[in-house]
Amino acid sequence: MEFSSKLTGKEPLLQRHYLDMFYGLKQDYDISKSKEELNFNPKPSKQALEEALTYLKTDWKVQ
Repeated sequence: MEFSSKLTGKEPLLQRHYLDMFYGLKQDYDISKSKEELNFNPKPSKQALEEALTYLKTDWKVQ
């Protein structure tokens, strides 16, 4: 993608340094302490994604 961006003059969709930075990165988090001590109760992933997409479709450019 970096090579094709040199030919087209457009920004590459994905750069090699991003792959190096994130490849193999473990992103598992334990939020049990937040739930217990702060009463943190996150929305289910599907619901959060649906609400975010709805916001982007309807309200994002209004503000």
